[in-house]
Amino acid sequence: MNAMPGLKASLFYLCFGLSVLAFLVALERPGWFSERPAAIIAGTAAKLEAEAISDRAQPVTVQRLS
Repeated sequence: MNAMPGLKASLFYLCFGLSVLAFLVALERPGWFSERPAAIIAGTAAKLEAEAISDRAQPVTVQRLS
């Protein structure tokens, strides 16, 4: 007897069931897929701080000792 078709069908139904479960959970929790205002503000602040630091940085010059 060949058990492969039964195994394939079982795996298919398992994947289908997990996909449906994930879809239903995603419908119940839409907040998981949206940016929170605090995260946006923190990201913007970090970006502005990095730009300010790079603007203040002095170029490095090589001085030769003679």
